[in-house]
Amino acid sequence: MVRLFFIPVFLVFMIPSYATAAKRIALVIGNQTYTKDIGELYNPHKDIELVAGALRKLGFEVRQLKDATRIQTLTEVNQLSHDLGEAGEEGIGFL
Repeated sequence: MVRLFFIPVFLVFMIPSYATAAKRIALVIGNQTYTKDIGELYNPHKDIELVAGALRKLGFEVRQLKDATRIQTLTEVNQLSHDLGEAGEEGIGFL
């Protein structure tokens, strides 16, 4: 009877450590001003702050990009891809 008690307790402690082992990386981008055809968005900077905060609570390492140029965006997306490659198969990305 004692053995049945110790085995489940051991498994309960092992599951959370395995579940949190994956590296989590996020890139959130908020551009406010676009061409005249699209116009200006109302709250992208505040929106990415809220999303970044929620992702941090989930254990993500978060990078934020505001009003980025095309080159800045491509550079950050490439960096995210590189970092996920370094994290291995267990890595989790959010864009």
